[in-house]
Amino acid sequence: MGRKDIPLTLVGYINGRPVGTASIDTADMSTHPELTPWMASIYVDPAFRRRGLGAALCQRISEELTRLGVKSAYLFTPDQEKLYARLGWKPMLREDYRGERVVIMRLDLE
Repeated sequence: MGRKDIPLTLVGYINGRPVGTASIDTADMSTHPELTPWMASIYVDPAFRRRGLGAALCQRISEELTRLGVKSAYLFTPDQEKLYARLGWKPMLREDYRGERVVIMRLDLE
């Protein structure tokens, strides 16, 4: 995907090996089409977790959102609220989605 607009995907590498991804997409929850854009698809290879790579990918996504002129962004997570809160995301709603309890979070970039 290109870097000029949304959608956008970043891939993190260690020693030439892809070990993580993070994306920006226009929609991520079918129950909230009014919210856009979304940080999504945050993934770090299990062998490389607990090293700050997920946080680094999220920080880069925040930089890309700012570069793109985005004022606010959203994400949902069933189990990583503390990580995202440390990165500046604020909880908005809690609801059941696709069979699990999730929190929807917002990041204000202004």
